[in-house]
Amino acid sequence: MEAVTLAVQARKEKKGSASARRLRAGGGIPGVVYGKKSKTMEISIIDGEFRRALRHGQTVLLELDYGREAAGAARQYAVIKEIQRDMLRDVILNVDLEQVYLDVEIESRVPVEVHGEAVGSAAGGILSQLVHELDVRALPEKMPVKFEVDVTGLDVGDRITAGELLTSADYVLLADPDEVIVAVLAPRVTEAEAEPEEAGAEESL
Repeated sequence: MEAVTLAVQARKEKKGSASARRLRAGGGIPGVVYGKKSKTMEISIIDGEFRRALRHGQTVLLELDYGREAAGAARQYAVIKEIQRDMLRDVILNVDLEQVYLDVEIESRVPVEVHGEAVGSAAGGILSQLVHELDVRALPEKMPVKFEVDVTGLDVGDRITAGELLTSADYVLLADPDEVIVAVLAPRVTEAEAEPEEAGAEESL
């Protein structure tokens, strides 16, 4: 995955909820950048720019652009570690970024997306996705954006495990190979459906 440039600014004003509210009211997002080899830095990000970067997935590799503040400085890369949201208002409250190095492997949670309509669903089976994210270790530029799982061929009782997903030399899947990602469960029998059979059995006695 190629890095996506994200413009950020170092925050010089005092921290606090009032300051964060003012920043968000002006179209910005408060955030932090931290890393094992660097000090934690308070930053601000333009809301629209961050949402555009998110279109590449939450595992996107970011190249942070501090503008004139960092003229001539070495490139800084980061990944998204946490996004705090107000879901009722579709507002991003805060963003945590972790600085990474292109030659050092990282671990990240990669989303799992299910596609297709299982043949077992037509027979009354219930498609159940049991895992929505998988832990992966890779170099930042090699981290997969997502895992896509095609369930079209699944019949009632069939399942797909982590070990059956497409693998690559670019990354290591840290999940148990036997962990069930998605399965088609047998249709449930309701009490109303079961009663006639029980009544018929009693009459035959």
